Amino acid sequence: EFRRVLFRSNASGYVFNRLPIPGNPICCATNATIDYTGQPGLYAPDYSFNVGGDYTLPAWNGSNFVLSATYSFMSKFKVIPGDGNVSNAYGLLNASVTWNSPSGAYFVSVSGKNLGDQRLVGTLLSNFAYSQATIPPLMVGASLGFHM
Repeated sequence: EFRRVLFRSNASGYVFNRLPIPGNPICCATNATIDYTGQPGLYAPDYSFNVGGDYTLPAWNGSNFVLSATYSFMSKFKVIPGDGNVSNAYGLLNASVTWNSPSGAYFVSVSGKNLGDQRLVGTLLSNFAYSQATIPPLMVGASLGFHM
């Protein structure tokens, strides 16, 4: 049984419309209104920020190391109307160390993403299910390359 559900907003809150089932001669439309007035916007954190930087350290024979790091933070936010349906506040730290050859032609890099290994960032509660929002776990890698 196919049903199409629309989600639209109006001044008083959010309205869910159940539309007729296609090809069904007997149909009806019903409206259910949830008053969401004064509640925080969906998918709208109170604040978020990103900061990052690079620092170059001279090494032997003209080679150098480049240290790079980024940190991003997002405060909690609602994902759908209702209690318990939030994405929690979380921060992600990524970093890398790169060695560049004296000529600048070659490099070796080691990097890591989500260095705090934060995984669970939110939950979604409904009458039918409980689900969790996760982000990729800690990842590390290395690369060897050349500049053209």
